Amino acid sequence: MPLPPPIGEFNLSRLEKVIYGPGKITALKDEMERRGLKRALVVTTDVVAELPILKEVTGALDSRCAGVFAGVVMHVPRKTTESLQKEIERVNADCLVSFGGGSPIDSSKVAAYGLLPGRELIHIAVPTTLSAAEYTWAGGVTDESTRVKSGVYDPRVMPRTVINDPTLTLSTPDWLWVTTGMRALDHAIECAYAIRHQPISDALASKSIALMTRHLPASIRTQGGEGVAHRGHCQMAAWFSIFGAMNTRFGLSH
Repeated sequence: MPLPPPIGEFNLSRLEKVIYGPGKITALKDEMERRGLKRALVVTTDVVAELPILKEVTGALDSRCAGVFAGVVMHVPRKTTESLQKEIERVNADCLVSFGGGSPIDSSKVAAYGLLPGRELIHIAVPTTLSAAEYTWAGGVTDESTRVKSGVYDPRVMPRTVINDPTLTLSTPDWLWVTTGMRALDHAIECAYAIRHQPISDALASKSIALMTRHLPASIRTQGGEGVAHRGHCQMAAWFSIFGAMNTRFGLSH
């Protein structure tokens, strides 16, 4: 039997840049300047807003920080995204900096979606968990009256830049870090066995699984620079887990 040639396609997203490494939050200022952005609204939870790490984000933004919206809660209630939309308009933001886990990132996506098509905001994500929500153009939102979760899907709302600074994850509770890491591992496994898998998604899934299984346990057992290094490798694993899966789609666990 003759060897068949590879046939398929791999669709890229609107994500333009991933910046990674300890201390890389300082690159936020450069990203704002490069894009000509003047008024960033930081989107986070009340818990994260009380942590010293918030000052690293607002400090990197300096005079370009238009405010902090700390009203995000789990499962992204519709009323939260509506409040965020009002705050965006009140401070005249031209950029959203989602800081935290999947909830701030999805809240930013859904709020930005509600302002389309008249106003397209630049979204920059600074994740502190391994949910990998920052690498997709989908955002989940919950209807409080029915308790039904739905989604918005638009490439224009996904982050254009992701800043993975593992030092900012040191305040993330172990239970949240590990559970989101397992979620990322799930993404990678689904990507590997998907019917639509392809060479690029295979390579990403394989590397993600190898990195996560090696570094996730060590990331909560080690301290100091070694612990930060393990966390950085976990962030890479989360990135790889879903970057290919946006082409292969997801399986039963989703």
